[in-house]
Amino acid sequence: VSLEPDHFEAWNNLSSAYIKLGQKERARKILQEALKFNYEHPKVWENFLLLCVDTAQFDQAINAFHRLFDLNKQQKDDEVLDILTSNVLRMCKEADDEAARDQAVQLKGKLLNLFGRLSASQTLSSDAWQLYASLKRPSDASQC
Repeated sequence: VSLEPDHFEAWNNLSSAYIKLGQKERARKILQEALKFNYEHPKVWENFLLLCVDTAQFDQAINAFHRLFDLNKQQKDDEVLDILTSNVLRMCKEADDEAARDQAVQLKGKLLNLFGRLSASQTLSSDAWQLYASLKRPSDASQC
């Protein structure tokens, strides 16, 4: 990385080393650097998406999913969608102050937008439809 700082694969490899050391947050930040040098590489975006999910950076994970979809046009990862949906619904349920509730509402809106984009241009699995429905399900006023 110090020899060729603009070589995105070196950043990606360094990130992989930090993952093996158990430093996922640091690995995620390093992948952000890799994306600065190659914004078009789907594999780096996929790695970034998975690290965002692992480090509970759900807003960035949703953005990464959108970017992957832009690059691939057929992005299917029900496991990631399940993790995002369950965490957003949990955040809605557990929001104990206005700031936490606002954050949960914002994330839920972004996730609904992602599901809308995905469902408009590709066939979703039954699991993905179920997740989408769980986000659209009416809830009481105290929850998102």
